[in-house]
Amino acid sequence: MQESLISPAGPAAGFLLAGIVLAGVVAVGGSIILTALFGVVPMPTALLPAGSGLLQPLVMSFLWINILWGLINRMTVFPLDGGNVARRLLIKTDPMDGARKSLWISAVAGALLMAAGFFLFGSIFI
Repeated sequence: MQESLISPAGPAAGFLLAGIVLAGVVAVGGSIILTALFGVVPMPTALLPAGSGLLQPLVMSFLWINILWGLINRMTVFPLDGGNVARRLLIKTDPMDGARKSLWISAVAGALLMAAGFFLFGSIFI
């Protein structure tokens, strides 16, 4: 059970760091605009005050990395954190067949994500 609590801690730390950066943007007089990434995922855009120079792209890169990677890491594809949590929970509920079920869920989720990447975004790299 402890491992099931540790796996989501990494993405949660990234989300917390992104929240701290957003609070810092507001503290220095900037603003935050929420946009819908892919029409579904709320993604903040941080607008720093004029004269921020290279800090604006740095802040946006930091937000993209921490939020997007956290979301990707939560997907139920093994060995990502979401896949690890699903695997542990399924093994706990079904010790005899839980690992196999988790791998099937991982394969189906991976195939769906691949299809979404290819058909929605035209990317062969996803």
